[in-house]
Amino acid sequence: MRRQPERSTRARPVRPASLRVGIVGSGAVARHFALGLSGAGARVHIWARRSARARALGAWCPTFAELLAKSDVLLVCVRDEALAEVIEELARAARDSDPVRTLVVLHVSGATPVSVLQPLERQGLAIGKLHPLLSLPKVSPQRAVPVAGTAPKKNALKTAAKAALKNGLPAHYVAQYSAPSSALARRHAKRLVKALGGQYCELSAGHEADYHLAASLVANGALALFAAATSHMQAAGVQGRAYAALLESVAHNLARCTPAQAQTGPIARGDAATVERHWRRLGSRHRSLYRALAEVLLELSPATRAEKQRIARVLARVRHT
Repeated sequence: MRRQPERSTRARPVRPASLRVGIVGSGAVARHFALGLSGAGARVHIWARRSARARALGAWCPTFAELLAKSDVLLVCVRDEALAEVIEELARAARDSDPVRTLVVLHVSGATPVSVLQPLERQGLAIGKLHPLLSLPKVSPQRAVPVAGTAPKKNALKTAAKAALKNGLPAHYVAQYSAPSSALARRHAKRLVKALGGQYCELSAGHEADYHLAASLVANGALALFAAATSHMQAAGVQGRAYAALLESVAHNLARCTPAQAQTGPIARGDAATVERHWRRLGSRHRSLYRALAEVLLELSPATRAEKQRIARVLARVRHT
């Protein structure tokens, strides 16, 4: 095994312009980091199985050994099921290579614990995770809304992160570390987040599942609700983008107050008649979804006890219909 020295202690001050970032992967999350960090002035090196995609994002490195020799911090942006295999390959490259410039390796999975990186920690590298709390769809780069930090292009669409920032909602990046290497890994992760113009926060130990569940409910739950509402949008003749703007306004409110304070609509008003009208317009596929959501909203509602009871009676009838 290669000696594990000073690697966890020899941090040097790094400005974004002089920071060398290695990225493993070329998917949506890899694109986000590559374009965002290169736009901030960092030098980005990419390893990916498809060299053409890698070259579109940064300087392509054909081997893990070369990537480790050219990067201060390494971001592993691969599918969760591929993480363990890639980490083992990186650990072998770190063991057999000289020199190894890399000080810190971070994976970007929301659900996977930091412990998957332990083979690299045993090679003297600081480890952690840095998950972008953003919706980054897997669509072709030509059709995608550009990601944060993309170099400005003529007639380019606003980035998701910039649009959020305009509304006072900067992108957040959630970090977690292995205790032995937390100080060094934290310093580098914070530098990356600052370069991306985002907000930094840390995940409590042992709560990866809670964090990822919450993110899935918020992001994919909202998407599922939007999809469920599509036929009603079409029937009403109102464009989907109008409802997307409504969703943006909800996010804007939730950044500033609690769900109970942000709640609007018939259940907040105690309007049982409208709740029943809603149900009558629903198809059978979505009635149970509406009922489940209504029961959660009823717990938050500022309506009077009598109004809540009337809505509860409507929901009880719905339950048996």
